[in-house]
Amino acid sequence: MTVRSRSDSEAPSDPEAASDSQVSADSPTPDRSASGGEPLAAPVLPPVIERPAPAPPLVTLRRDQWLAGLVGGVAARFGLDALPARLASALLFLASLFLWLPLAGALLAVYVVCWIALPEEDALFGDE
Repeated sequence: MTVRSRSDSEAPSDPEAASDSQVSADSPTPDRSASGGEPLAAPVLPPVIERPAPAPPLVTLRRDQWLAGLVGGVAARFGLDALPARLASALLFLASLFLWLPLAGALLAVYVVCWIALPEEDALFGDE
């Protein structure tokens, strides 16, 4: 059985064009499977996982340094402005001096340990 898209009176004079306009019902088309006429399924691709850019490392900053550059480095790591971070850390330390002295000692110890343990920015990235 042959399906014609044009009537015989409108058939083109070129034999190749005439064969292109006729489609056999038994032959598979690009969007049909050979076995049954069901559309072929598109291949399933794995989902693309977009990873955020890695955060900068926690370092002490020499270029934005008041005491050890630690608060400036922490502020840069979390994308904050250094001045409000410095004010908050100074107020926290002063308040702990007046409210509870062991907290002030612990804050000072954490600051000194981080100052010693964290590398300087120049040591990681070189002089720029």
